Amino acid sequence: MLRMRCLTFFLTAGVMLSFAAPIMAAERVALVIGNAAYHEAAARLRNPVNDASAVAAALRRMGFAVIEGTDLDRDAFFDKIIAFGDAARSAELALFF
Repeated sequence: MLRMRCLTFFLTAGVMLSFAAPIMAAERVALVIGNAAYHEAAARLRNPVNDASAVAAALRRMGFAVIEGTDLDRDAFFDKIIAFGDAARSAELALFF
């Protein structure tokens, strides 16, 4: 089921990006976050880090400048958001996952 949802996501994203061909020539930036370890969680989540890594790799192949973070604490998370905001100001396309 999860593989089908991931495949659907990537196919949908691919179709959407194909219609954005004029934008694709401009700068593209993405923020990809995958947190699996939470202080209050009884157990570590299994997939967020793997999903984030796969999405970040796919976006890089599509020419995105990717700001990536996994298992971030609050301060590191906000640092990534600030870096993304700075990069997105001059980008034609900005994506958050």
